[in-house]
Formats: sequence, structure tokens, C-alpha cells
Amino acid sequence: MPGNFAVFDHLLNRLTNYEVQMKEYVLTIFHSDELQDLVTKFNEDQLQEGKRADDSVITPEYAPATIRYKKKKGDPYDRVTLHDYGDFYGGLRLKQYATKMELVSQDPKSEALQEKYKPTILGLNDQHMVETRQWIYPQVFNYSNRLLR
Repeated sequence: MPGNFAVFDHLLNRLTNYEVQMKEYVLTIFHSDELQDLVTKFNEDQLQEGKRADDSVITPEYAPATIRYKKKKGDPYDRVTLHDYGDFYGGLRLKQYATKMELVSQDPKSEALQEKYKPTILGLNDQHMVETRQWIYPQVFNYSNRLLR
């Protein structure tokens, strides 16, 4: 008795280009303005809290003259936020490579700030990595489900 394998044929046809389409979709997400905005916002939030990507406190503390300046401006001075005029924050970008991504700042002071305060001023802490994955995964799963229908 011959069986009806149309459902299997349909699935095999869908799977033929699945990997290519999924890679293209994931790259679209990785290059999206939304991901760029999310990651840079998370890094800015950490910096405003005076924390590095490893959740350690940003040190060394501000110099007395900087503390006076920040008090006068009404800016936080009880922790290092690396925010005076906003150039460092404004220069934050998610840089994509073939197999990885990296958070960088295009601000000319970036290298000096990383030397003084450690390179981990750029990057996401564990909680923000979880939240980033929680933002990405549903999109990938929904797209995958659409491809396999």
C-alpha cells in the first residue's frame, strides 16, 4: 500500500536552503541598528553605574579637580562614569568581524581611557549578555519556524 509522503517532501524541500537562509537572517540581526542600539545602551548603562563588563568597579577614582568639575556640572562624582561631554559614549559601536563582534569606541580618547581604566570598560556584563540573547533568540526561533512551515 503506497504511503503519502508529501509532508516529508515538503520538509526536505524546506531544509535544502535552511542553513543558508538562517545564516543570512542571523547576520541581518547582527548588523541591525536595533542590536547596535541595544548593546551600546547596555554598555552606557554599565558605565553610568561605574562598572566594567566584568562588573568590577571602574578605578582609579576621579582626581579631586575632576570631582569638583563634576559637582559643579551636577554630574555623578561618586563613581567613574567616563562621561563628560558624551564623546566616548557617542563613539560606541558594535564592530562585526567574520566570526565575532566587538564593542569599540570611535572617540579619539578611547585608547587612553582603556589604558587607564582597563579594556573591560567596553563590553557587556553577564546580565546584559543574557538580555541581549533574550532579544535575539525569539527572532531567530520565529524565523526558523517560518522557514520550516
